[in-house]
Amino acid sequence: MNVYPGVNHAFHNDTGERYVEAQATQAWLDTLAWFEQYLYIKKGV
Repeated sequence: MNVYPGVNHAFHNDTGERYVEAQATQAWLDTLAWFEQYLYIKKGV
């Protein structure tokens, strides 16, 4: 689990007042990296 400093709950919700683009972008990239590391399925294996 990652904690993103300087943000509140719902910081990834781009329709609300608490949206923080830089931290939301980093959280999304971290999520994609986690998926690639732990859920990536190699084709042809």
